[in-house]
Amino acid sequence: SFQKKRAERVEYLQTSTVELKKKLALKQEESARRHITQLEEIRRKAVEMSTLRGPSAEDQYHHVSPVGDETKTSTSTTNIPMDEDPVATRKCCTLCNLLLASDFHLQTHLRGTRHNQLLIERFNQKNE
Repeated sequence: SFQKKRAERVEYLQTSTVELKKKLALKQEESARRHITQLEEIRRKAVEMSTLRGPSAEDQYHHVSPVGDETKTSTSTTNIPMDEDPVATRKCCTLCNLLLASDFHLQTHLRGTRHNQLLIERFNQKNE
């Protein structure tokens, strides 16, 4: 009798464990699907924002100044306006195709290596 009850209990626990694992897998799949949907929505909004936005970040922060016979490229990092209370709205860098959470994140991105390398590449492409 004890062995039978023990076996039933073990079988019940194994069955419930399998069911819980199935539920967990379903929840993880649903979470992954929602995540992908959210990323697609963010990309769609970024594309919309980049087409509706006026001058790109490149036009605002990338300056070309003639120096002798050469043309020198400089990127202004210290003159980017920094509000004391950055507006908490999403911003888009059309050069990098990147959606950023706020003005602060945009300013940080504009000072970054990746953005500045893309600026230089774009400038070199235009001058070739």
